[in-house]
Amino acid sequence: MIHMADIGVSEFILVIAAIIMGLVIFGLTAAYLIPIYTFTNAEQQANAISQSVCITLSPPAISSSLKVSFLGYIYSPLYSGNYTIVAFSIPSSAVPSVAITPPVSEQFSVYLVSLSTTGTTNLVKTSSISIPIVYDVNGHSLATNVIGYKVPANVPFEIVGNLNSNNVLVVWVIYYSSGYHFRVAYTYSYG
Repeated sequence: MIHMADIGVSEFILVIAAIIMGLVIFGLTAAYLIPIYTFTNAEQQANAISQSVCITLSPPAISSSLKVSFLGYIYSPLYSGNYTIVAFSIPSSAVPSVAITPPVSEQFSVYLVSLSTTGTTNLVKTSSISIPIVYDVNGHSLATNVIGYKVPANVPFEIVGNLNSNNVLVVWVIYYSSGYHFRVAYTYSYG
């Protein structure tokens, strides 16, 4: 003969097992979907910003120490925060593939440019940042372990370094969102 207590205990165990299985399935789904959603959202923000951001570089100037300098400006009407500048050189023969050429280790410094009240130009070296992965605005990985320099939008900056006569300076503009770095613009200039 089956006792009522046995039926109640077995039904209680089944309910607890169903709840635990539901929580496990929910946890696994959330652990998989939340990073995808976060990346997709960041990618959409970067794509929207890339439609309006523009970077310009001046012609090169050569200093007395034979370093080349370029004055740069990021025009960004939709975003007024900091971007990251990645500056590197490539051989001029690689210009046709400049959009997909990854950065190589280069020794360029980046300075913010400001005018004092007396009309003199002040240069302030920007802080460097290590970027583990850079994506394009379509979510494809472009480069890993890149060093860049923080630069505010809509503020002039100067890039200074050594540039061989057969090389081209390439500058990437990186936008950071939700833990991800996206290249939203790039340009290049012959030295």
